[in-house]
Amino acid sequence: MSEKQTGKQKSRKQKAPRVLLDVSSYPHDEKGHAIVPDAFMDENYRNLPNGTRNESGTARVQNGGKLNIFGGDPEADKLIHRAGADASNAAQAQRKSFSEMLDIGLRKKTESGLTYLEAITVSMMQKAAAGDTKAAQFVRDTIGEMPVSKQEIKADVMTDADRALIEKLAGKMNERK
Repeated sequence: MSEKQTGKQKSRKQKAPRVLLDVSSYPHDEKGHAIVPDAFMDENYRNLPNGTRNESGTARVQNGGKLNIFGGDPEADKLIHRAGADASNAAQAQRKSFSEMLDIGLRKKTESGLTYLEAITVSMMQKAAAGDTKAAQFVRDTIGEMPVSKQEIKADVMTDADRALIEKLAGKMNERK
């Protein structure tokens, strides 16, 4: 093992295993989740079992010790979540895909009066005419005359037992006639 690899291994932090605290002595809700004091939750949430809640109802342990924070009022929480979803949807609608942005850019005019798409086309055709084989391949492929690469797959899926069965069935069919 090289020194570099050894150095990388030394620099990695080992995650301490999660040791769950016993919360059986605390009251539990109707779903069986423990309800612990707020201060106990704040100090120990990483080591509490999933579903454990605090007394004020504002936090719950989930996904291996991560804290899910609530406002305490379910209706207010729903409004907050809905507002966040609306904002996310609005931002997504404004975002354009890469191809949409390219389409817009290619349709803009250059100083020569051509669109960028037209300028690129003229440039590639000139390069192809001058003997640039990559440009010639680009032009050929763009107009749809790309050579088709054929692959022939040959597989014999019938076994000798299959052939024998077919012959036997054919023989029985001929006997019935």
